[in-house]
Amino acid sequence: MKITINIGLETNKNETLHPLLALNEVITQLHHAHDINFKELKYRLDESTTEETLIVTLEPVTSINKLSKATQKIANNLDQDCIAIKDSDNGRLIYATNPLNDWGEFKQEYFIEY
Repeated sequence: MKITINIGLETNKNETLHPLLALNEVITQLHHAHDINFKELKYRLDESTTEETLIVTLEPVTSINKLSKATQKIANNLDQDCIAIKDSDNGRLIYATNPLNDWGEFKQEYFIEY
């Protein structure tokens, strides 16, 4: 199962995250904090309609629910309202514990594929 993650690099404090800091947080939360192993991980930067975005694609060896919990922790630690994730069939927004804004539901037209 391939999963793609979109992380906007603008924080709620109007600061810009360094892409490698965001990538390090992804790897740390997926592997160490939640013991999620993955066969392959790729990343790149792209510009969304609003901000520079880190796009990470990976093949995890885990359930989507466990990945969602790790993604929420990434959103909390990177001061994001939410992070978009998508497998081959479905996308969802994973919200931080206390988001400042509600971005609604996942919208495919805003998602950047790897």
